[in-house]
Amino acid sequence: MTPNLLLRYIAVAVWLVVIFAFSHQGSEVSSGQSSWVIDVVQQATGVAATETVVRKGAHALVYAVLGVLLLGLLRGHGLALRKAALLAVGLAALYAVSDELHQAFVPGRSAEVGDVLLDTLAASLAVIVYVKIVLMKKQD
Repeated sequence: MTPNLLLRYIAVAVWLVVIFAFSHQGSEVSSGQSSWVIDVVQQATGVAATETVVRKGAHALVYAVLGVLLLGLLRGHGLALRKAALLAVGLAALYAVSDELHQAFVPGRSAEVGDVLLDTLAASLAVIVYVKIVLMKKQD
C-alpha cells in the first residue's frame, strides 16, 4: 500500500469517527453546541440562525466531506471516476443509515429518515462537484 493510499484510508477512518462522536452525544450536549454555533453566526453576520438550520447544515457539511473523502479513496484504488463516484455516494448513504440507527439508541436523539436523505444528497452534490472539477481539469 502506498503512503498516499494509506493517508486516504486514515482520512476516511478519522472522518467516520468524527461523525460517530457527534452522533453519540446526548441531546443536551448537541443542543449546547448548536447554540454556540448560532451565537457565532449571529455575531459574525448579524443573521439569526435557527437550531434546525445549524443542525441540518452540520449534517450536510460532514456528509459532503465524507463523500469526497470516499471518492478520493476509491480513486486511489484505480476505480474509474463514474464507478468510484457512484460507490462513494452509496457508501456515504449506508453510513448515514447506520448513523441514524445509532442515534436511535442515544438518549434524547432519534433516527430521522429525512436526515439520511439530506446526508445522501450532500454527499451526492459534493461528489458531483468533485467529478466536474476533475473533468474540467482533463479538458485543459
